Amino acid sequence: MDLIYQALAERFALGYPSAAPRMKEALHRLAQDPESAAIQSVPLLTWLLMEDLWDDEFESVTWPLMTKANRTRGALPSVWVGLASSAVTEWRHGRFDAAQALFDEAVSLSVLVGAHQQVSWSVLTEFRAWQGREAETRSMASTLIREWTGDRQYGSSTNFALMALTVLDLSLGHYSAALSHATRVMNDDPPGHGSRILPDVIEAAMRTGDDSTAAAAFGRLAARVDASGTSWALATLARSQAVVLGASPDAEAHYLQALGQFDATPLAAETARTRLMYGEWLRRRKRRSDAREQLSAALTSFTQMGAASFGQRAARELAATGANPVAEAAPRQAVALTPQERRVADLAAHGLTNAEISEQLYISGSTVDYHLSKVFRKLDIGTRRHLRDKLGS
Repeated sequence: MDLIYQALAERFALGYPSAAPRMKEALHRLAQDPESAAIQSVPLLTWLLMEDLWDDEFESVTWPLMTKANRTRGALPSVWVGLASSAVTEWRHGRFDAAQALFDEAVSLSVLVGAHQQVSWSVLTEFRAWQGREAETRSMASTLIREWTGDRQYGSSTNFALMALTVLDLSLGHYSAALSHATRVMNDDPPGHGSRILPDVIEAAMRTGDDSTAAAAFGRLAARVDASGTSWALATLARSQAVVLGASPDAEAHYLQALGQFDATPLAAETARTRLMYGEWLRRRKRRSDAREQLSAALTSFTQMGAASFGQRAARELAATGANPVAEAAPRQAVALTPQERRVADLAAHGLTNAEISEQLYISGSTVDYHLSKVFRKLDIGTRRHLRDKLGS
């Protein structure tokens, strides 16, 4: 759609505040007719706009309708982009299992239409960071930077990787490293990432004593939130204002404002991060009882959604208050293999090579690799030799 291109052109040429009205108009037009055939050509550009505007309502309501319409008309390349993007929304809402299911389907479709199975790593890598899978996140980020940005010339892959590394290092408390990653994205300022990275820059900068970088990021954030005006944006600004205020007693009102605003949205992951940061602030002001309340709630949320590293950060802070860091775990559901995954796994367990499995099941070698990687993750194993024990075959 021409309006999408115009909005992005204004974003680059005029800057965010001037472009925001056109950006919002473009999404509004799409929301009025989410089944339009024109949308199948611009899903990624549309996603960048809604990310740039912090428009969770569009991502939650209109975006799935667009993906459904693309599926109906058989526009499979647009469908896998839609599914991967919806996975991002699911994990932000705290539904990590649903996010993984959408990623799995997105990868299946991308392979089906001839794309590389790593093509969804742009957003999957950040999900792995949220899950606290450090080694995997760093390996995937390295691949995005080295192979996808370098060899395949997908320049945006570096920013996706840096976003993931920023989240990972913030969750681990590696604030200097997080700031190094985040400022590169802020300086590049691509649509989508350039806005969403700002609160992370502020947190990392304040944690490392870089007040000038925090102030610059906050000034940019405030101007963009004023232009965007979404609930997600306003809550993010309130939390960032609290962070910038540091140890000042005035920060508390902004933490409470942010919590109230995030609680009114489905953004469970951001709500939990806000409780964590507020709890850390309370503990440093020696308000241990109040800190325990916030940190315990954050720990339980992170544990139940599966955000391991943020959960560990909350547990460390909670232990520092003198409390026992125990969270109520979400009930675990049995992991089920799909029929095709089971067939591939059974053959691999009986010693067949990937080429032999490919020939027997009439599927490509890359599809065999894809199914085995899902089987290994679901069964929590790393090699084929454990398959027979896990499958009981």
